[in-house]
Amino acid sequence: MKLYTSRWQNRALETAPFVAVGISRGVPRFPVRYRYRRFPDLYPDGWMFGIEDGARFERAYTRKLDRIGADRIGAALKKISDEEGGADLCLLCYEKDPAECHRSMFARWWQTRTGQAVEELTQNSVRPRKGRDAQGLQEPLF
Repeated sequence: MKLYTSRWQNRALETAPFVAVGISRGVPRFPVRYRYRRFPDLYPDGWMFGIEDGARFERAYTRKLDRIGADRIGAALKKISDEEGGADLCLLCYEKDPAECHRSMFARWWQTRTGQAVEELTQNSVRPRKGRDAQGLQEPLF
């Protein structure tokens, strides 16, 4: 199972070969034309939204992830994938820029804990985003 990230508004998810998994506290109020699952363990806690400093928010969010643990998160993600025929998963939230979003924080944390990279899908495309990866890091240009 491979993990990807994107935003709820990515219309390519309507035909993508991934299972969409919401990791935002809410679900879209706009219509989505694809089926999705939800994974509450990856939601930021409500109090975290009061943190204005991005680095402090990331520390709080990754502490939450560490408390849950990569093994437990991985098992839950695998269970979702298995229930969906072994499909790859695309973790979703609202932010347009993945560098400013908890999905990128999760991607960095996941890669650090498991060694598995998480790719960001481009808007309206099921191809990984060029220029920056899901962790918000610049990809080499050579």
